[in-house]
Order: sequence, then structure tokens, then C-alpha cells
Amino acid sequence: MVAQNSVSLSTVAYKPVSRRGLILQPEAVEAFETVQRDPDAQSIREKLGDFTVTAYALTATSTGKSPGQPGFGITASGSRASVGRTVAVDPSVIPIGSLVYIDLPGIGWRLAEDTGGAIKGRHIDLLLPSDSAAIQFGVKHSVPVYTMSR
Repeated sequence: MVAQNSVSLSTVAYKPVSRRGLILQPEAVEAFETVQRDPDAQSIREKLGDFTVTAYALTATSTGKSPGQPGFGITASGSRASVGRTVAVDPSVIPIGSLVYIDLPGIGWRLAEDTGGAIKGRHIDLLLPSDSAAIQFGVKHSVPVYTMSR
């Protein structure tokens, strides 16, 4: 069964750390982990619409930054990017900190932690482990995307 406080999962709290960015509170990751384990989470989804889904990796090719450079692996929210959790979104469509369900096999729930220059409108960029995995993933059109019901 869904935890009593599941309503708070729809848009997870975040707090400013500077004028340059945000950092997700530990509750964001905890909410993500909870919904990943909860078989009843399917019943608390609300459709956002159909999105284009692409993929990126933590590489210079995808992000323009290499290991050792300032900001490498740090998302727009201020958290460390994590394969299997992080997606980049247009924050005017999906607020940073939101849990989203991407209706593709093997994808499911993700946490909107990042943004990107090419991520505009109904477009989600999924973090994968390598450039080759991102290329193989390709572009998926008209993918149903959900968020937690309010």
C-alpha cells in the first residue's frame, strides 16, 4: 500500500543553495526509492501527456563536460546525476523535483533533476550509462508520461 504521505510525492521539496542552483532534499530521493518499491504506485498516476524521450550519458559528448571539470555530473537541481533515477526536463512543463513515470519497458519512475539546452516542451532526456546506450535508445515519440496524482 502507498505510504500515508504519498500526496507529498507529487512534487518533491527542494531548497535553494545559491543564486545559481537548487539542491534536492533527501526526501526527493527517498520518495523516488519508495515509489520504485511500491506496487500500488501505479494507482496514483496522473497523465501529463505524450512526450518525446531521448537519452544522454555523463560524457563530454552528451553534456559538454568531462570528469574532473567543475560541475561534471551535477544536475540543474544541484544533485549528483544517477543512472536509473535522473531525467532532464523543461522545468516550465515538469517542475524540478517531480517524480515522473515514463511508460516504456524497463524505464518507469524517474526523478526530474536536470535540464538541458535542447530539452524544450514535452521532451524528456533519460540518463543512461554510456553514449552507446544513449545512441541505441534513440528517439521515442508519443511516449505516455505520468506524474503522481495530487
